[in-house]
Amino acid sequence: MADWRVFQPFRLPRFWLSGLQLDALPLGYIPAIDGLRAVAVLSVIIFHLGVGWLPGGFVGVDVFFIISGFVVAASVKAVRFDGIGQFFSFFYARRIRRIVPALVCCVLVTALFSALLIPVVFLSQTNERTGIAALVGLSNLYLIFIGNDYFSPSVELNPFTHTWSLAVEEQFYILFPLLWFACVSRKNTDGRGRVFSYFCVLSLLSIILCIILTYWYRVAAFYLIFSRFWELGAGVLLAVTVVAWSGVIRRLPTWGSDAGAMVAFLALAAAFLFADEARFPFPWALLPVTATAALICFVTARPDCGVARALSWRPVVYVGRTSYSLYLWHWPVFVLLKWTVGLDTAASQLSGLAMTVLFALTTYHLVEQPFRRSVRLSGRSGMVVAGGALGLIAAIAVTFGINQSKSWLSLSETRRADIWLPIKALDTANGCGVQSEQEAFARGERLLMTADCAKGVSRRVIYVLGDSHAIAYRPLLAAVVANSGDEVAIYRKSGCPFFRMTIANADASVACARFAAAAVEDVTSRAKSGDVVFLPSLRVPRFAEEWRGSANASSKSEPREPLSSRAVAEAEKTFAPLVARGVRIVVEAPKPLFKAAPFRCSDWFNASNPACRPGFDLGRAEFEQRALPAREAIDKLVEAVPAIVVWNPSAVLCPRDVCSAFSDGRPLFFDGDHLSRYGNAVLLPSFEAMLATL
Repeated sequence: MADWRVFQPFRLPRFWLSGLQLDALPLGYIPAIDGLRAVAVLSVIIFHLGVGWLPGGFVGVDVFFIISGFVVAASVKAVRFDGIGQFFSFFYARRIRRIVPALVCCVLVTALFSALLIPVVFLSQTNERTGIAALVGLSNLYLIFIGNDYFSPSVELNPFTHTWSLAVEEQFYILFPLLWFACVSRKNTDGRGRVFSYFCVLSLLSIILCIILTYWYRVAAFYLIFSRFWELGAGVLLAVTVVAWSGVIRRLPTWGSDAGAMVAFLALAAAFLFADEARFPFPWALLPVTATAALICFVTARPDCGVARALSWRPVVYVGRTSYSLYLWHWPVFVLLKWTVGLDTAASQLSGLAMTVLFALTTYHLVEQPFRRSVRLSGRSGMVVAGGALGLIAAIAVTFGINQSKSWLSLSETRRADIWLPIKALDTANGCGVQSEQEAFARGERLLMTADCAKGVSRRVIYVLGDSHAIAYRPLLAAVVANSGDEVAIYRKSGCPFFRMTIANADASVACARFAAAAVEDVTSRAKSGDVVFLPSLRVPRFAEEWRGSANASSKSEPREPLSSRAVAEAEKTFAPLVARGVRIVVEAPKPLFKAAPFRCSDWFNASNPACRPGFDLGRAEFEQRALPAREAIDKLVEAVPAIVVWNPSAVLCPRDVCSAFSDGRPLFFDGDHLSRYGNAVLLPSFEAMLATL
């Protein structure tokens, strides 16, 4: 029979309110630890600068994680507390003084400059919410919620993305004191064994979860505290076992400790150079975490070794001491430069570094240090905790106020929602209002629009199935609802074109294929004779990423996607039964698309951005060549199902030999291929005329 006593170290002990102490070797200030912080923050900054010198520089965050676990555990393990209240008050007061003042300062200033300089676009809504989430330590969860992969183009333009790592640490700071107190709260006992047992088990479970999520849901694996706990837990384990490993290292000969520290440093450098984002956090997080753990051991036990002396050099230590402020400021500065003059030239990169250093040193000396070193605050833990909570509430309110005031704060032309944003309904002559109801549908969304003037009247329904191009027609469709009384139901999932014609829905990604199947099934079960199915989607390859843009956007007609007989057969099989029932099918022919995004280049402070260099004109011949595969596929479909109607918006948007994203100084397109609100107004008469023929 199994002896269950072996599991007793993992049982939660009873809580006592006094005698809280963990006897172990106290650790003083270790300059080389700050040197490691300097290495970590510089690697992250170089990576984000985009110069390509450190392709794996993002693992600097993993270095921060293990250092944080080590330092936090070391800061409390040799301190005696009279009770749980004093322990929590002491712990959170230190964390608040360390984190909150600089964070609040950075978020507020970034929110203000973002409101002034970042165009009013769909993406800016997630930016604002990420900033507010950062103030309450939840930005990592919000980024998971919106599905923004850390390495995706849209994340590069969010000035608060980098706060995900701070959120992970803050969530760890909620778990750590609970676990620590559970381990060491017994009177007259040494809690190191229980701390070691608890954190070993939890770190092992965290690694297992990290492995599973990396291959199943990488966004969550990257951002989630539970898949990153093992990295911080490794630092805690180092702190509680310092007596064991420091004794071993101190007995090594000088050359042995020097060689060991150098091997660890070279392993960390290899992670900076070769870490693969596609296989991260597992297994590539293992190398920087292991290397950092080894470096911490060597520089703590043998501060006289060569690597420790190098990391203890005063300029390096100073960079490490300012690393928190440097980390906070570098990303907002870089992102705001990307939104304005760009971050592509040596001059703009040097300017970005200079501004980062200026903001960081100002924050470090005038905000961060005064709060951390204040003698008046050091003995008033309760007041610090209460003040920190009130300060965060006030900062959230101010940030929210800034975000709500963008319509008059913004310096961008895109604040003119009546022209740019394809959200607000177009003005109609009859003044009929339109009610919109949005709901989740198969991990996408369904938007229902009805006219106030048509309540109780049976009207036809226009079912719109598409990707983000479907929702870009929202102003036009709302005007149709107001003018005709028809109902509109929009099924859309961004990045998932419906019947692209050059690829079958079933051959798309799993998520897109499932959404397409669910939407088709739902519409098929609802549609009746006289209803309309409208299919707008991106069916032509883009010249460049939608958000990132490109100073070197392709001027060629390639890539030419091959005609897919499978896609045509799939569409024929789907639509033939609907047509037989009397449902009218309208397929949108390809619209023009451009090499630069108008919304990014509409202002005096961003017109010179390298992303704007390709311009907003496209020869009709080049457009037609690029769109030829989709047009051929549509022709094949119409040949198979003659009742299908093709609506060609390019006849209105591009009536000449050169297509332009602007007409009479106003934008027809919001970005490289999505319509603006003005573009919707230009197309409305053509669309209504087409509907009238049905």
